[in-house]
Amino acid sequence: MPATTPLAVEEQRAALVALEEHEARRAQLHAEGAVIRAEIARLWSSARSGFAEMEVAGTALVGQVRAARELDDAQREVELFPQLHALVAEGLVFVPTVEAVLRATVRCTPEVQAAVDTRLAAQLIGTNVTDVRRLVAHTVLAVEAEIDPQLTEERRARAKKDARVWQSPGDDGMTSIGAIIDAVAGRRWALDFDQLVKAQVVLDKRVGASGPSRRSRSRCSRT
Repeated sequence: MPATTPLAVEEQRAALVALEEHEARRAQLHAEGAVIRAEIARLWSSARSGFAEMEVAGTALVGQVRAARELDDAQREVELFPQLHALVAEGLVFVPTVEAVLRATVRCTPEVQAAVDTRLAAQLIGTNVTDVRRLVAHTVLAVEAEIDPQLTEERRARAKKDARVWQSPGDDGMTSIGAIIDAVAGRRWALDFDQLVKAQVVLDKRVGASGPSRRSRSRCSRT
């Protein structure tokens, strides 16, 4: 591997600085958009259900489901996470961070969300998304334990209503499988599925299917 020259190092640093500046500007634009969407949600709050979503979807050229989620997230960010929103508006916290916080607290009560903002916002500056999720999870549990221990069980009960498993066909006879299920059941499912995959690999090797299939070989030979 060729040695990196001082000039190349400087160019790399400049590129990273440019990326950081871009992410800061993106965060500021996100904050502006959140304010606008929160205002739209307020202006249409007394209108027929779904009308605001239709207007946003038509204006921003997105689906109504996404429009509804954006309106809800914007209201929560502006009203329940004012400290975090201020940091985003300054470009000190980037978009993936605020998105992670909003996703992690979507089933929490407004009181819990506001408490998370108060306790956690300043700690999120310069923190990667993985650590953000961990911090939010721990803070939510601590806040709920102080306010009302029953809140955690209620939130988990609401989360279980969204449990689902999906399967999508892939290329070359493969498929993609995903699931949102209870954590304990998920760990058991993952272990069982891992054993199933390993057993299938052993079976494939026994029948000589670990390499290209006959159909694949014949197709390649014609190209």
